Amino acid sequence: MKNFWHFLYLRRLGRIGALWLVEMGMLLAVAVLSELFISGPRLVNAQGLIAIDLHTTVSDWNQGCAAITNTVVADSEGGELRLAATVEDYFNGTQIDTTRWISNISNPAAGGNPATSIGGGLLTLDGTYLLSTAAITALPRFFEARARLVQTANTSGRPDVGFWRHPTLGPLYDPDPTVGGSRLFVYGDPNGGANDLWTVARDNNTVSWQNPNETSADQYHTFRVEWDSAQTRYYIDGSLWDTIIVNSTVITGWVFLYHQTPSDPYGTTPMTVDWVRGGQYPSSGTYVSCPMDGIGPNWISMYWNETVPGSTGIAMRTRASNDGVNWGAWSAPTTTNPFSITTNARFLQYMVEMTSSNPLFSPEIQSISATRRTGPTAVRLTDFQGHSEPWPRWRLVVVLGMGAILLTALGLRALRVS
Repeated sequence: MKNFWHFLYLRRLGRIGALWLVEMGMLLAVAVLSELFISGPRLVNAQGLIAIDLHTTVSDWNQGCAAITNTVVADSEGGELRLAATVEDYFNGTQIDTTRWISNISNPAAGGNPATSIGGGLLTLDGTYLLSTAAITALPRFFEARARLVQTANTSGRPDVGFWRHPTLGPLYDPDPTVGGSRLFVYGDPNGGANDLWTVARDNNTVSWQNPNETSADQYHTFRVEWDSAQTRYYIDGSLWDTIIVNSTVITGWVFLYHQTPSDPYGTTPMTVDWVRGGQYPSSGTYVSCPMDGIGPNWISMYWNETVPGSTGIAMRTRASNDGVNWGAWSAPTTTNPFSITTNARFLQYMVEMTSSNPLFSPEIQSISATRRTGPTAVRLTDFQGHSEPWPRWRLVVVLGMGAILLTALGLRALRVS
């Protein structure tokens, strides 16, 4: 009798074990299905990299603690760093800068209501002019402006942009021809006829009017003049428009923005100017950023978007500090882009070094960015799925699936035996 009860007890234990194996197999099967079909986000602690924009806008660059030498923050492309020209203005205030410009009525005899105004980053000339206070006395030189010569087609008020002679030695529209040379884009022919765009070169009493071609003067264009001793090249929106071969005998000139005939009462429309620069670029300049806090020794690399014409260059240096006060030495200059930052310090500064061996051209930086580490944090694995290795998940599926099959098979066999 004792052996019989012992047999029943062992058989009951076998059934329990077999059922346990079947249940474990079913649980593993559920895990496999969950892994295959349930794709909710999973959180893990990870340390990653983030990219940050250091400087991309005018306000980013123009911080009071930045040190600027022979460079300028320009808003001609929404915010960029470049070498500073002899004359340069982006018309971001509300008043004419009298340290840069002489401003007056173009033709007092015309009457009407001439006016000059600045607003919304634009200069508006309506029967008025701006002439630079600085005389440009060296060749080669350049003039460049983004301007809209008229607001509506066939309403020319005779706008001129380029280099002009000095108005204090004679009427502005007819100054002493021996005091300065002229290199201009003029919209409207010399006799006040058709609305064509002309290129003009004048030294002493020798005047050359060239290339009377139509252009969409009621749209914004970038007008550029490159004036050297043997010829003058005229560009619109980066394309060569005209070349005048002339040996310059009078080289002094002033940067000039001019609109002759006021809209009231003549029915013309004003000229608007977004920005202007002219003269020459220096051979070198620097920009030193404010200290930047990496919130720990997390700096990895820096990179920048640049435009580097031939004969110009950009190099970058960095230095580091643990406290933002005591700084190490500047690194050697590098043109590698991007470049690694080999420091464990919390604070970082960078120095941009710009160079040009041609006074007509400047390099530009449109933005500077960096990468740095983030601290350990909870992140979703799905955030990294585009960059992760797919095999580990499928290995897990295979292992779980094989385990489910094996355990279920063993459990069912044990049930049959019992």
